[in-house]
Amino acid sequence: MAKTIKRTFKLSDDVMLERAVVFHGALESELANFTSRFPWMDAAWLAAFKNAIDVADAFPKDESLRLDIKVLTSDVRTAMRQGFAALQALAGYARLAWPDDRARQRGFGQDGWRKAKANTLRMQESLHLAHDTANSAELKPALLNKGYQQADIDALATLSEQIRLSNGQQESAKQDRKVMLHDRITLVNTVWAQMQTISTCASIVWAEDAARMARYELYPMGLVGRVRSTKSKEQVPEELTAAG
Repeated sequence: MAKTIKRTFKLSDDVMLERAVVFHGALESELANFTSRFPWMDAAWLAAFKNAIDVADAFPKDESLRLDIKVLTSDVRTAMRQGFAALQALAGYARLAWPDDRARQRGFGQDGWRKAKANTLRMQESLHLAHDTANSAELKPALLNKGYQQADIDALATLSEQIRLSNGQQESAKQDRKVMLHDRITLVNTVWAQMQTISTCASIVWAEDAARMARYELYPMGLVGRVRSTKSKEQVPEELTAAG
C-alpha cells in the first residue's frame, strides 16, 4: 500500500538545517537549564540531535540527483541518435549494393525504424536485427564490396548494447531518486521534530524570558520572508508517494 510522506516544515531544507544549527548552539550553552526540568534532555540527547543534523545535511540533495539523471538521459539520447544514424548509413549502402532489388534493400528491418527512432527498446531490436542481417554470409559480401566495413556492422550491435545499458542506468537512477527523496524527507523531518521538542521545552524553561525564548522560535521574524522565497528545486516534489 502506498503512503505519502511530506515535509513537516515550511522552510527550504537548507534554511531549516541552518536554523537547527542555531538551536543546537543555544541548547548546548544552556543545556543545564533544560536538563534540570527535563532529565532526558541531556548530553547524549544533544549529541543525537547534532548527529541528526549532520546526517540530513550530508544526504544528497534532489538537485544533484536530478543532474545525474539529466546526464544519463543525455547519454541515452546521444546513443539513440548514433543508432539511427548507423541504420541510415546501412540503408544507403544497401541501396548501392542492390540498386534494382527493392526487397533486398528493405531487408534490414527498415519498416520499423521510424517508430524505433523515439523508442529505446525498438531501437535496440532494430539495431540487433540490422546487425544480424548485415553480418550474414549471404548479404555481407555485397555490402563490403560497396565500402561498408566490418567495423560498421559490429557498431550496430555495440550501439544496441550501449542503448540498453544507458537506458537501464537512467531508469535505475530514476527509481533510486524516489527512494532517496523519501529518505531525505524522513531525515529532515526527524531534525524538525527534534527542533519542535526543543522549542516546546524552551517555552517552559524560559517562560519568563522572551529574549532567551526567541532563540528557540521555529519561525522567527527574520525567516518569515524566506518561507516561500527560499524554496528551491531540491524541495520538489513537496510530497512523495512511496511504496509502503
